Amino acid sequence: MQFSFKMMLSGTLLLLLVGCSSVLKEQTAKMDDYRSKLDQERLMTEKEREALYADSLWYNPALWQLNQKPVSAIKREQQQRDFFACVQIAEAIEKGISEQIGGIDPIQVTHARATIEVCMISKKYQAIDGKKALICESPESDVLPICTFSRDVILDYRGWG
Repeated sequence: MQFSFKMMLSGTLLLLLVGCSSVLKEQTAKMDDYRSKLDQERLMTEKEREALYADSLWYNPALWQLNQKPVSAIKREQQQRDFFACVQIAEAIEKGISEQIGGIDPIQVTHARATIEVCMISKKYQAIDGKKALICESPESDVLPICTFSRDVILDYRGWG
């Protein structure tokens, strides 16, 4: 009886180690995917990058709307202030992360971008193009802490919560 318990325990530990290794490999691959996308951006010309960014929710405040209503000039100014407040929040978070890890990892760029999007939807804004996917809706987003922490906010945003 004692021998079989030790064998079961050894088998369980082996499965646990193999499982953890598999998760680590998967997470590393997802982070490498984000890093390679950023590398591709760096290879673009300024004009190509600007065109890509202009269509990105994390970059362009004009792609957001509040309550699906036409926006007056006053509301547009408030929208700009809200957007740039979200940018400042994202910068502060990334600065804090950098201080904690002792440097900057390229994945923090993607995390900051996702933070801006989550901040905007938490302020009740929505993308004018409702079909436009958020960074936190991508399959590899589980490596971004902001996406994990805001899963409920995103589900509510899509009406799935």
